Amino acid sequence: MIQFGFDALSADGPLHENWQIVFNISGDLQVTVDGSLAWTCPSTNLVELAVALQAWLREGIHKSEDFELESVDFEEKGVLWIRRTDEGWRVGSIHHGEIGHKVHGDSDIRRAIEEYGNVLTDAVRSKWNVDIAGFLTGARQY
Repeated sequence: MIQFGFDALSADGPLHENWQIVFNISGDLQVTVDGSLAWTCPSTNLVELAVALQAWLREGIHKSEDFELESVDFEEKGVLWIRRTDEGWRVGSIHHGEIGHKVHGDSDIRRAIEEYGNVLTDAVRSKWNVDIAGFLTGARQY
């Protein structure tokens, strides 16, 4: 089983405007495979990642399109990637390669992304009383 999580949630600036909410909330991205921490990416824009992952769930996964994070925080594309293979989905990073060396099914990837979005939404609401759910569904623009 794969999980996306985070630690050290922080705001890198004000959270008044929509774009600030999406781009100013960061932390250490954590990828866990079968209960063991497999990879950490420090100082990751967590809401930007959640928005991108949710958009990919809506538009790309059912077409078997690969996901590669394009972030304002990183010069390179693919700091986190999810790629389709004949066996299923593999998760990795341009900095680390494949994470956990395990193949994941559609339902595992969907569950991990939805859980990450839900946990992040709750954490942001609890810490700053800011709701990011509309960004994740695509109903709220930035």
